[in-house]
Amino acid sequence: MKKVVLLVFFSILYSCQSVKVKDTTYSISKSTTELGALGEATSLAGLKNEFQITAYPELTEKIKVQIAIVPFTKKINTITLAKAKYNQKQTAVTYIDSLPVKPEVVSIKIADINQLISELNSDKNTQIKNLIQNSERTSIITSVLAHLSSAEIEKIRQADTYYLVQTDNANYQIALYNQGKKTGLVAILANTILGYEVSSFCWTETNRGKWQIGDIVTKGTSCKGITYKRIREKKEKSLYKM
Repeated sequence: MKKVVLLVFFSILYSCQSVKVKDTTYSISKSTTELGALGEATSLAGLKNEFQITAYPELTEKIKVQIAIVPFTKKINTITLAKAKYNQKQTAVTYIDSLPVKPEVVSIKIADINQLISELNSDKNTQIKNLIQNSERTSIITSVLAHLSSAEIEKIRQADTYYLVQTDNANYQIALYNQGKKTGLVAILANTILGYEVSSFCWTETNRGKWQIGDIVTKGTSCKGITYKRIREKKEKSLYKM
């Protein structure tokens, strides 16, 4: 009986630390996170999530993202109230289940992983790549769940294509396009982010024997093809075999 009670308790506790939206499971914590940021993610048996930002890659090219607008749910509202206890600057949301028109949130996910990998492997991000190489615990935020203003959500609705860009002041923002023309920018501020998805890096060896980032996968999943979780050290040839 005690085991059943404990299982129910931990199940409820775990459910308060994550939420699933559009087939993506977002981690919930008091940590400050940002789409595209590098850092170290920790999770205490899935019951307590933390993310410590350590670096921001330099982005020269825009990176395509997917955006979905979804209505608030009771679960998301519970998470919003919980985060507000940690962060007094958290965006306030008025949620009443009986309202015919519910508040909305947006899920923003990096879609063009290949372009992101190209940016990370470029010369301008040599220090970033070294950081990733030297610390296997370094991961990257590839998706966020955010509560934006109704005006910003309307701007998103009026666009058909979205990109993660780095502005002149080094901040990351979402560039909005409609039929190939830029229509505006939306800033995803830390106090609007409710949850995040963490991804890890896979390495591949080039024809010249150099290692570079070959893939980015959801944390906890295996590397595919000829990519590996860690760089494989070359074995020294034995003099007896020469």
